[in-house]
Amino acid sequence: TDSVSDGRAPGVNVLRNSGFNAFDDGNAPINWAIEVGSAGSTVVENTTDPARGVSCLQIRNDGSTNIRLVQEINAKTQTATRGRVRADGLYAISFLINRANVSPSAGALEVGLFTAGGSALSPNTFTIAHGDIGTSYALKTFIFRASLAVSSVPVYFGIKVSTAFTNGTYLNIDGLVCAEMYRNGASSPGCLIVPGATDFIKNDVMTVAITNNGEGEIE
Repeated sequence: TDSVSDGRAPGVNVLRNSGFNAFDDGNAPINWAIEVGSAGSTVVENTTDPARGVSCLQIRNDGSTNIRLVQEINAKTQTATRGRVRADGLYAISFLINRANVSPSAGALEVGLFTAGGSALSPNTFTIAHGDIGTSYALKTFIFRASLAVSSVPVYFGIKVSTAFTNGTYLNIDGLVCAEMYRNGASSPGCLIVPGATDFIKNDVMTVAITNNGEGEIE
């Protein structure tokens, strides 16, 4: 869930304030560092139409700024989390996103693990193109196996405009989760329940389809 933080075990969100329900008086999200951009201008608290909770993160694009927010992993600062990412662990990232104001003709958003300078720790990030972001909230998910590099360099979870969006395009991001997936064995499939626009309730039922690709691997 996005309301549980500092995850060091499977199923627990690694990140802090990733539901973006807490901002300071200057419109900066608590526990996040704005590396590129400015609070109140390109980074704003949206209390009008969040997908969940009382507010969400709104990125207001100006057509040229590659806005970037980060949270350091396994560190003891105000813009960090005590959660950690384990090398070779199986992780999932999920969040709800929509766009507002101006329809973009360009732009891309990259989310995942980065170095201190903002370089992606491949293959631990994924990119969403402007054409894949609609006006209604949609859940985006990404599964990755954490690279060995996460154990040898300072690691940051980042939300980065990797290609500038059209001026006036607003991106609303909510319910962000990065967590290690549950597995009941070394070679078993991973499983993680993540929040959507509507919360799960008692007695909810779901069906998971698992098939074999004919090569001895489950997919």
